[in-house]
Amino acid sequence: MSRAAEILYVAAGAGMGHLVRASAVCMALRDEGVRGRIVTHSRYAEVLRGITGLTIEVIPSNRWRQDVLPFARELNPRLVVLDTFPWGLRGEWLGLERMCLRFAIIARRLNIPSYFQAAGLMCDLSAQHFTNTDLRSSSLSQAPRSGCHCWLAQQCFRKDPARQASSGTHVSSRDSATGTVPTERIGSRRVTGKMPAPLNSQEQGPQQRHRTYDMKQLTLQGTKVIAAEPLNDDYACLLQASGAEVHALHGRIRFPSEAFPAPVPAALEQLLDSGPLWLVVHSGPDKEVRELVDRARAEITALGSGAVAAVVPRPVNGLSCPVFNYFPAARLYDRAYRVLTGAGYNSVAEIARWKNKHTCIPFPRRYDIQEGRIRETPEQCGDGTAEAARLLASWLS
Repeated sequence: MSRAAEILYVAAGAGMGHLVRASAVCMALRDEGVRGRIVTHSRYAEVLRGITGLTIEVIPSNRWRQDVLPFARELNPRLVVLDTFPWGLRGEWLGLERMCLRFAIIARRLNIPSYFQAAGLMCDLSAQHFTNTDLRSSSLSQAPRSGCHCWLAQQCFRKDPARQASSGTHVSSRDSATGTVPTERIGSRRVTGKMPAPLNSQEQGPQQRHRTYDMKQLTLQGTKVIAAEPLNDDYACLLQASGAEVHALHGRIRFPSEAFPAPVPAALEQLLDSGPLWLVVHSGPDKEVRELVDRARAEITALGSGAVAAVVPRPVNGLSCPVFNYFPAARLYDRAYRVLTGAGYNSVAEIARWKNKHTCIPFPRRYDIQEGRIRETPEQCGDGTAEAARLLASWLS
């Protein structure tokens, strides 16, 4: 390939989260002397490209599934890094071993039932295999939501008792029909999760076309995984059952905001200098921004004085406080009295050095599980960006 990239980082997702993490990793790779390129369908690609100077390519969302694999094959990088989704957001990387490319995965918490639905993967208990469903005019949301809990892990561990015995993960489950949620212990923490429901023959409509995969076809054997935070039970079991080699970071991947000095708007400077400022930082839906602002006002009322401002990437309707579009917002954290964010991966990573002034509210997400992050201990909140880059660089040989 050309000297444009040795590593192709695939950051699927239209928002900012996956792309910010990809940018942080590729900047750290640049420090290691490794050329990285990002491909994404994020609407913030131009912004991050301008700030970081990285090579960020865009494939439109409506062309992503068809075009991302040919794009990677044409580049032929020494390593393809998939962010979060082990077989791609829509199953576009199913059958990794057949693509003549080398893969690594950077994994954060992942809602496996939602991911399986989006990727077209369903459990079939009767045949003990997976079904990849390509729906032309029917909806995966019609699939049942009860029944199978951590079925993948149970089936694969049952087939391979040696793997279960040698595993450091403890999985306990009762009859799946009862709806019992299996539990994983990671250190002193306890995390619960669910797998998708079974898809039986009566629920497979006539308009569905599906391809069947067993674990040999869905294997991640030889694929290296960087666990960029403590993973939820379902994802940990999925990676373990599929044969991936998992390396846990000692801290989260964090965008290096200190490396990008940006002038602070005069009105925001005045607020920061005038007294205690509650800073709401959020790129999620408007109603969540308003909830964070309401929480900030409640804290101000309890204290007796203070002001609130919001840093968001777009206008927010119905917000009765000053609003600023400023990136990277983490440059403001040391000057704010309190910082209020959601519990997304990047928000938690960037605020780690100021946990004593952080109010964190987990919000529901289709693919993320934010609740677990608010329970983490300080020692789990370091910076693992350089460590991730060194691991990826070492896998090029």
